[in-house]
Amino acid sequence: SKPAAPTFNAQARASVASSIASQAQRCADRQRYLGDGAEQVSMQVKLSFARSGRLSRPPIITSMAGPSEYREKYGELLEDQVRRIFADCAPFQLPADLYDTDSGGWKETTLRYRVRK
Repeated sequence: SKPAAPTFNAQARASVASSIASQAQRCADRQRYLGDGAEQVSMQVKLSFARSGRLSRPPIITSMAGPSEYREKYGELLEDQVRRIFADCAPFQLPADLYDTDSGGWKETTLRYRVRK
């Protein structure tokens, strides 16, 4: 019998998103802290990957959440910083068998990201 094909289920999706965020943290730690309240803003980031773990196009910020005063104050700066974080940290080390499966994969990944102090 043939082995079961890998599936990109909710658990795999969460695991990949967590792995991407933790790998990106080493680059985020090198970024300048923007100021009090910046860490309260989170962004939904769409990432497109090549099989190598490199980005196949620049990250896209699809939405931003958090207190409006901080979104207004830091929004553009955070968007630029988050794009730089993900671009600088590539290539990401992710499970090759989950790159592109019948049930999805990390080839196109959207995750929620927040900078830390």
